[in-house]
Amino acid sequence: MLNATQRVLTGVKEVLANSDELTQKEIWDKLSKDRRLKTAIFTSAGHPRFGVLQGLLGRVVCGKVPGLIAIVDDFGTRKYK
Repeated sequence: MLNATQRVLTGVKEVLANSDELTQKEIWDKLSKDRRLKTAIFTSAGHPRFGVLQGLLGRVVCGKVPGLIAIVDDFGTRKYK
């Protein structure tokens, strides 16, 4: 079984494969609708686990996740693709 970070990474790759560049909030909104990721991104009490996505996207910024990149648009907004 995959751990939470691996499941979220798979979800992020699926979301970005079907979209243009997205912000962290836009990615979170799409992931939070995926029932398969419910236990990975929400606690048993239903509280969001933003740190899982933040940690993963931090690794993308550093170039440590193959196939994903972070860019900054003309308005200074960080987006991922």
